[in-house]
Amino acid sequence: MPKFISEVDVEARKKIQEAEGIVEAPYDARSLYERLQAEKDRKQEEYEATNALKNRIHRLDEDEVEYLQTLATKQYKADMEKEKEVAELVREATVQANRSGHIPTTSVTIDPTSKPFYNKGGSSQRALLANAVKRNSGSLDMSGPQSKRSNIRTPSSSEMCPGQHENTVKTKTDDPVVSKLLNGSVMRPVAVLPGLSEYSTSDSDQSTDSDDDESTDVEDAVCTLQQIACTRIRYAKADGAVDND
Repeated sequence: MPKFISEVDVEARKKIQEAEGIVEAPYDARSLYERLQAEKDRKQEEYEATNALKNRIHRLDEDEVEYLQTLATKQYKADMEKEKEVAELVREATVQANRSGHIPTTSVTIDPTSKPFYNKGGSSQRALLANAVKRNSGSLDMSGPQSKRSNIRTPSSSEMCPGQHENTVKTKTDDPVVSKLLNGSVMRPVAVLPGLSEYSTSDSDQSTDSDDDESTDVEDAVCTLQQIACTRIRYAKADGAVDND
């Protein structure tokens, strides 16, 4: 194979290619890097043009529009039928409720002329204690020796705390002095608890209404009476021990 070709050979090859319809590409004087970079840029432009937003929008034709309109109409009719069924059920329930009878509704009315309720703790407790602890109507000579003894109404078993009823019964039967003191007609208290002192009179203390007392005042009064009974029994036992000595 010859290393060099002559100009005559080149001209003869061109004539043959022209006769066959082969067009020889023009000579490109660019380097290989430049040609590869140009090819890469061309492919990137084609990709961007294909994935552009304007190329993604698909235009609907008449057949597709008609099909979508048919689906929307069917969905609308189905929704309307469901709404009619619900309305019919509500109407039937209302008719059934009216047939079963009218249910009366209770309403609470407040009389505007009625006075508000106020708790009278001090006066009610004082009145309760005054009614619970009473003196006997028949009074004896206060100069006698029994006038120095204390006498109080013996609390019942229901008013005593657990264990106090048995101690009280035992004291009555065993100790003659205590039995004598408890069976006396008139006695005065030896010691008074600080909570039992008389309060100063006022307008609110003068109004006593037993109907306005609450259960808390009653419980406090019962506990106070139980404490008074226990205290006076101890004093009676102490006085009996002194007399025996």
